Amino acid sequence: MQTIKKRFIYTGILIFVAGIVIETLSSAILGAIATALEPSRVPMMWAVESIVGATRSGLAPLGAVLLAIGIALHWLRDYLPEAPTTSDPDAEQTRP
Repeated sequence: MQTIKKRFIYTGILIFVAGIVIETLSSAILGAIATALEPSRVPMMWAVESIVGATRSGLAPLGAVLLAIGIALHWLRDYLPEAPTTSDPDAEQTRP
């Protein structure tokens, strides 16, 4: 469980940072691709814009979700073992 938590956290951080970098550089990336394409390939530019837009708007939230899952797993593992194992008050009173 410890390695899974760390993987979620590290992967979440890396994907979040990659999303921020792509968000920052997306206009430069699209400009470079547009100048590299011939004018007859304008429909191809629409596909490139769609792919870059989906990547740009999806990576940072995905990284944030993975990071949140890793933190939640850390919290569950560290704090919930101290919680009562049953919600029945009679069962808790019979324990020594």
